[in-house]
Amino acid sequence: MSRRAELLNAAVWAVAGGAIVVASWRMNRLDKLSINPWSAPGLTPGVVGGLMVAFALALAWQAWRADAGPAGNPPAGAD
Repeated sequence: MSRRAELLNAAVWAVAGGAIVVASWRMNRLDKLSINPWSAPGLTPGVVGGLMVAFALALAWQAWRADAGPAGNPPAGAD
């Protein structure tokens, strides 16, 4: 896979994860029902969305660093 494709994939995953985090933050917290904060209906999607953003950033970093090999030459086997 090319560097540009990996960076595009990372951007798509980061945007999707960010949208999930925002949507989970805006969910009803059910404060009036006095539920346990750890059972709030947005906690799990928020954590998953945050992990998606973190992994997307790691993918982008890896794609960015793997582009140039020693002395600016592309790595072996790169298309």
